[in-house]
Amino acid sequence: MNNRDGILLIDKPQGLSSAGLVARLKRTLALKKAGHAGTLDPFATGLMVICLGKATRISRYFLGGDKSYVATLRLGCTTDTLDPEGQITATAAVPFLNETEVCETFARFTGPLMQAPPVYSALKHKGVPLYRLARQGKPVQKPPRPVIVHSLHLLELQLPEIRFAVHCSSGTYIRTLAANLAEAFGTVGYLAALRRTATCGFTLEDACTLDIILPGAETTSQGPPLISMAHALGFLPEICANNTLTEKIFHGKVLCTADFPDAVPDAGPVRIVDAQGRLMAVIRKEEDQPDRFCYDAVFMHGPD
Repeated sequence: MNNRDGILLIDKPQGLSSAGLVARLKRTLALKKAGHAGTLDPFATGLMVICLGKATRISRYFLGGDKSYVATLRLGCTTDTLDPEGQITATAAVPFLNETEVCETFARFTGPLMQAPPVYSALKHKGVPLYRLARQGKPVQKPPRPVIVHSLHLLELQLPEIRFAVHCSSGTYIRTLAANLAEAFGTVGYLAALRRTATCGFTLEDACTLDIILPGAETTSQGPPLISMAHALGFLPEICANNTLTEKIFHGKVLCTADFPDAVPDAGPVRIVDAQGRLMAVIRKEEDQPDRFCYDAVFMHGPD
């Protein structure tokens, strides 16, 4: 492994798609492999987790984590995309709202919810992204799915806009939440602005802006500030391998309970690190053979 294998936290600027951000990083850093662990719409800004090199193989572990945002709901009109990139489809009067009324409505949308994904989304229908079908005039409405809004906090009430903070489960569409809130207020609305502040245990405070990675930036010659794979997976249980376990993993041998000095969790993936704290492998118990383990990913290789 080299210093190009790791996690890069980026504060995505407005107007750039998630795929465009990854492509730009690959060109700038001359990378063969890079990918993101969760998209942001072009109009949105904030934290994106970018996996570089061999770290692309652990991106799946970051997809299901909770997320936090600061969002702005604009009342009085709505768009076909439920965000500022769409065409206005309806208008309505903006009711007078005080902070107490807003907070009471927020409370109704806190906790487990059933939420219908927007027709303009990256979800697929028969292999085709919904946004592509919607642009073709063939919108598909997926059935509601369970999500959790852990908290909703009012930050600023300046009608026709309401600025709020939300902490939610993965899979929650803030555009849909904004439209549903507007309906609860007795009008229509759309998500005017969105900024992701945290995801998968990472926070925006630890992210770097794109301009410090572009050609000519001071950090470019030394590479961007990367988080090691072992550190990024800090939310997984950890086992430090001894020489015997290291040898078995190196040769891809079957792992059994007796190979570990300590008890291994019964469910979920486990990270194995070497004496230097570097990620060697991610394993999990076999469902039909609880004394054996399968490899999710292995990062031990021969000399480069």
